[in-house]
Amino acid sequence: MGNVIYCETKEANTPYIFFNTRVLVYSYEEVCYYIINNPSLISKDDFSAEFVDWVRNKLGLIELADKLNKELNSENVNFERFLDTLLMAYNYLTKEDVRLFFLRYKDVSSLSEPLRLKKQADGYLKFGKYVRAIRIYEAIIELDYVDDDFMANVYHNMGVALSKNLDFMQAILAFEEAYNINKSEITLNCYLTIFFMMGQIDDAKREALRLGSDADTFDRFLSEYRAEESRFSDSEEGRLLLAAREDEKYGREKESKVKVLKLIEQWKEDYRRQTT
Repeated sequence: MGNVIYCETKEANTPYIFFNTRVLVYSYEEVCYYIINNPSLISKDDFSAEFVDWVRNKLGLIELADKLNKELNSENVNFERFLDTLLMAYNYLTKEDVRLFFLRYKDVSSLSEPLRLKKQADGYLKFGKYVRAIRIYEAIIELDYVDDDFMANVYHNMGVALSKNLDFMQAILAFEEAYNINKSEITLNCYLTIFFMMGQIDDAKREALRLGSDADTFDRFLSEYRAEESRFSDSEEGRLLLAAREDEKYGREKESKVKVLKLIEQWKEDYRRQTT
């Protein structure tokens, strides 16, 4: 996990992997941190007998594992009671922390279907699970929910997920749908950035003018993109891509192909992690 978390309990050598997001945790404290920060993504599927065994055998928290096992095997399993037992077992969280979590958790549960689904999709987008996020955004669109601001956000976030998944043509369509509703400069910038990434600068300018933007705004977007591209070129992936282009430019097709295949394998591995 990305944040530094102070752990009083034992850290496991083998991580537990959350079912929905494939996030790895190594300690009781990391489990609690993940739960309270992701109320829209928590589900019963994450806390099976396998989780209890991990708490018992990898964390060495025998007493907590016994309590959790009792909750799981009770005649009427109460998931909220299971979570409360887990979150309050040690001193990482206060009663107020747990109370506020359950308020947010219940708020998510009481939302209408479109709002609840969007929270889930946004959560998957945050964790880089772009394929799952896209599927949920598509399901929201099929519901024909009538709220312009909400739908603009759905289309915009779907555009982000599509572009992260390298599906640029579909990303263009999603960003355009969002911009037709919200007229947001942020959405327009994202829309034009796809054209920039494909090297279609002239097309981007025509699109900007077609959508009612002015030349100064377009030039600013292009300048911001080039600055970001320059930062990307300093990364390992960026250097590999630029080297492949350089090989291709000077007729070193074999060398270029090797580099491109290496990049593709990296992207395939990213895709596999998303769809696990």
